This record gives sequence, structure tokens and C-alpha cells, in this order.
Amino acid sequence: MSNNIQIIVLAGGQGKRMNNQDLPKVLVPFKGKPIISHLLSAIKDSGYCEKPVIVVGPKADQLKAALGPSYQYIFQPEQLGTGNAVLVCREELVGKVEDVMILYGDHPLVTAGMIEKLADTHLQSGNVMTMATVKVSDFSGWRQAFFDFGRIIRDER
Repeated sequence: MSNNIQIIVLAGGQGKRMNNQDLPKVLVPFKGKPIISHLLSAIKDSGYCEKPVIVVGPKADQLKAALGPSYQYIFQPEQLGTGNAVLVCREELVGKVEDVMILYGDHPLVTAGMIEKLADTHLQSGNVMTMATVKVSDFSGWRQAFFDFGRIIRDER
């Protein structure tokens, strides 16, 4: 295990697609607790990061009040997408960490084991970047929710 992996949790989304204007997307309840709480538990259980960075947006105060002081919060002043959310963390993290893992706060099904496997694979490979992906056979039925996610198009190589 590396003590120098910093996990960044992207949590600045407003939840417009979830039809909930009052609550940040990551605070919407899932199985009795906020969506982000499931991911934060998995991070803690993985042992890879003691104090995750949480990128927050317009409802930062609400998110901080719900999650408490166990995290480092970095404010994303403008909602300019995933790349920008990571970029706002650069100044705070450059020179302080060797590796960064980026996770989405609205993905409650990520487990400690998944985090461990991704971190181990990355550290053992020596690659600059390692990415976890999921193959979805089609976007019908329950898989329709994945249609708007980013996509990796694979070829025979």
C-alpha cells in the first residue's frame, strides 16, 4: 500500500438530472444514507487514503455540514466539467503526492476492493495513468442509466 495516493472525490454536481434542486446530487439518499457516504466508506475501508479531497461546488456549505471535518474540501468556482474539477486541485496537491485517484461522489457501488485493485494495478504497472472501465453490452433496460456516462471505445488492441 502506498501512503502517497491522494483520492479526489468529485462532488460539485448540482443534481439537475435528479430533479432535486434543494440537495446536492451526492447528498441524495441511497439505501438510507447520502450517495457519497457509500463511496467515502469504501475509501476508508480500502486504507489507501486517510483524508480524501472532496471537490465541492455551489452548495459547498451544505455538503460540508453533512460530511463533517474529516475531509479536505476544494471549491470549484465554476462548473466547467470533470477536467476542471480535477484542475482546481492541482495547486493544492502538486509536489505533495505521487499518485492521484479520481472517483465520482455519485457512484455508491464502488467498493473498497475495487479501489484496492485499481491502486495496486496502477502502482505495480508503473504507468502514468490507469483507468477502470466497465463493459456494457447495450443501453436497454436497467443499463439505460449508463447512456450518458463517458465512453471508452475499444478496438482489437
